Amino acid sequence: MTRFRTILLLLGMLLLWSTPGSSFNPAPSDVPAGVTTLATPAGDSAMDEALDAVKTTPSSFSSSGPKTADALIKTGTGVLHAVVCNSDAAATAGSFTIYDNTAESGTQIHTITFGASLYPPTTMVFDVAFTTGLFFGFTTTADVTCSASYR
Repeated sequence: MTRFRTILLLLGMLLLWSTPGSSFNPAPSDVPAGVTTLATPAGDSAMDEALDAVKTTPSSFSSSGPKTADALIKTGTGVLHAVVCNSDAAATAGSFTIYDNTAESGTQIHTITFGASLYPPTTMVFDVAFTTGLFFGFTTTADVTCSASYR
């Protein structure tokens, strides 16, 4: 009897979660004004469109491919979903910086500092919007590899 009750409870929770407007899955109109899952500058319709695309079509991301040196990933507005970094040997101490720009300057999205050691593959999820472009800046010597999933 206990298994049966547990299954009924789980099915009820699933039904509530999948029903728009329920306490587990609020309808968009139930979300308080000004609350968003991803930060955008107020009134930036291009940014809002890019973020809406992320929410509705999660399978349409592009990949930068592996990068080991400074690289322009994308020009213009977009959304950085995730970055994966690793080293193939003991890394040269240095850093990897992600910029919202088309060059190695301007607004920094994130910086990772590497010591002189081996780094296993590490995934960092950002889901952040960028406006000018997406640029990778490296100060290591081609022994750290990073790739981005973006739109």
